[in-house]
Amino acid sequence: MRFFGAIMNRSVGIVCALGSLAPFSSAQENANEKPSVPPTFADVKYGPYDANVLDLWQAKSDKPTPVLINIHGGGFIAGTKNESKPVLTDLCLKSGVSYASIEYRFAQVAPYPAPFTDCARAVQFFATTRRNGISIRPVLRAPADRPARGCRCG
Repeated sequence: MRFFGAIMNRSVGIVCALGSLAPFSSAQENANEKPSVPPTFADVKYGPYDANVLDLWQAKSDKPTPVLINIHGGGFIAGTKNESKPVLTDLCLKSGVSYASIEYRFAQVAPYPAPFTDCARAVQFFATTRRNGISIRPVLRAPADRPARGCRCG
């Protein structure tokens, strides 16, 4: 738990999106859709395990940008980073917000708390990275009192 507490108490420029974002579209409508642009960085390693990879669409900017991290649904036993909503990716980029979609180890392969620590490790990756052209601004905070579909990382 200290691992999560350390991340949650830092001021980082990250907003996490958990599961699907139903108000934007249904999963069936977007099953075969892809964002209008490919990821700026594909299959970036954020941790030591094979499943610790992410795709990042970096918003065009001369300065570091905030990032929205998509943690796909599936109850930590199914799903993929490729299930992210194209409309959300496009809206983020048009708004100057970078967008990332992550993979993590499933509970069948690595029991609790491994899937959670993988997700926390992805958040930590953005909180500490300034390498390989990835430039994220450490100032944006999301409200802590929002239920289910978001979390505060800061």
